[in-house]
Amino acid sequence: MSKLSPVHGGLDFPVNRVVAAGERVSFLEEISNLPKKLAVSAADRSTFERIADGALSPLVGPMNEDVYKRVLEFSNIESKGEQYAWTIPFAFPMTDTEYATIEVGDVVSVAHEGTLLGSLVVESKWSWDKVGYNTSVYGTDRIDHPGARIALSDSRNYLCGGTIRALPIAKDPNIGAYVLSPVETRTLFAEKKYDRVVAFQTRNPLHRAHEELTKRATAKVDGVLLLHPVVGMTKP
Repeated sequence: MSKLSPVHGGLDFPVNRVVAAGERVSFLEEISNLPKKLAVSAADRSTFERIADGALSPLVGPMNEDVYKRVLEFSNIESKGEQYAWTIPFAFPMTDTEYATIEVGDVVSVAHEGTLLGSLVVESKWSWDKVGYNTSVYGTDRIDHPGARIALSDSRNYLCGGTIRALPIAKDPNIGAYVLSPVETRTLFAEKKYDRVVAFQTRNPLHRAHEELTKRATAKVDGVLLLHPVVGMTKP
C-alpha cells in the first residue's frame, strides 16, 4: 500500500469505525439499551455506513457545526494540520422532538426504519439553514432545482454531528460480492501490485465517451482502471 496515494486527509489507512466481529453481540446489547435514539433516512444510512467503512475518510462521524460551516464557506476541512478540499458537508438531520430531547454529550443509538446501525456521540446540534446549504452546494436558492428540493422538502429542521461507532455492515444479497470497502480495495491493489490506478465513478451505464476517456487516462499513466458505479437511490 505504500506506493498508493495517501487516504484523503493525509491518512495512511482509511478510517474504520466498525466494531470487530467479536464485539458485535455486546455492542448491539449496549446500543439497544441506550435511552435515546436518532432515526436516519436511507440517504443518512448510506452516509453513516460510508463514514464507518472509511469511504469518507478522514471523517469519524457526521460533521460538527464548526466543520460543517467551514465546508460551506471555504470548501475544505482540516486534517493533521493541513487543509483538504471538501465541498459538500455531512451532518445528520434531526426532528423537532429529537432536537429537544437529545443533548450535546449524549450517546444515542442510530437506526434506520427500526434497524440499529450503531451509536453516535453528539458533539453539537444546530438549526439547519437549508437555503444557505443549497446556495453553497448547488449554487442556487431556487426552490425548483432538483437538488435543492432534497433539503427544502425534508421535514427535519435541525442538524447534529459527532463521532460514530457502527455494527458490522451487512452485505447486499444481490451485489454484495462486488462491493469492496476502501481497505479491501487498497488491499487488492497491493496484492496485485497495482500502484497506478485511475478511478472513474458513474451513476449511469458506461457509454462510448466514458469508455474512451477511461482508456486514455489509464494509458497515460500506464495503470489500471477502477470502475466505480454508484447504484441505489438514483439508479436501480
